[in-house]
Amino acid sequence: MEYTMTQKTKLISALKKGTALSSKQITARLKIASPSKVVSRLRLDDGYKIQSKVHTDTRGRTTRKYQLAK
Repeated sequence: MEYTMTQKTKLISALKKGTALSSKQITARLKIASPSKVVSRLRLDDGYKIQSKVHTDTRGRTTRKYQLAK
């Protein structure tokens, strides 16, 4: 399946701003239907070091957020 450069560009520019985003946030804000696949393509094809970290909110719910490695 081909992923357009606009999806990759949107996601990488959001991550370069220092924002940590969950899959739901990426889908809602950037209109990317399959965030994990785009993240995987950025890692494998373009060599970006994108981390996924577990985040726990104040109610104890855990989510996985993506951010660029420093």
